[in-house]
Amino acid sequence: MKMKMMMMVVALMMVTVVVRGNEYEYDDSLSFSYYHGSCPELERIIHNKVHEWLKNDSTLAPALMRLHFHDCVVRGCDASILLNHLGSERSAAASKSLRGFELIDDIKAEVEKRCPKTVSCAPTF
Repeated sequence: MKMKMMMMVVALMMVTVVVRGNEYEYDDSLSFSYYHGSCPELERIIHNKVHEWLKNDSTLAPALMRLHFHDCVVRGCDASILLNHLGSERSAAASKSLRGFELIDDIKAEVEKRCPKTVSCAPTF
């Protein structure tokens, strides 16, 4: 039951992001189909990895939401929280208790296996 609730929360958050993202129209806007030609399995890879990890640890769903929050609050939603070097958001004191980096790394590794040198970290996040 907890797993279903967590999946519903994650799905609701994703829908909110999509709906809110569509409020702004730009000529150079992001495209959901951007990787359909170069990495057609991208969404499936991400979905399967998230599902696999959530089956083992349902507390990762809120951890991922918190990770997104911390990324977006600092400099905008740019996946800069994933950068791991001295002085980065990830090494900041406020980020020490963040979780979910291992899942993102696992997703990126799988994407890199199937679509080498094609997808950056941001879409996997």
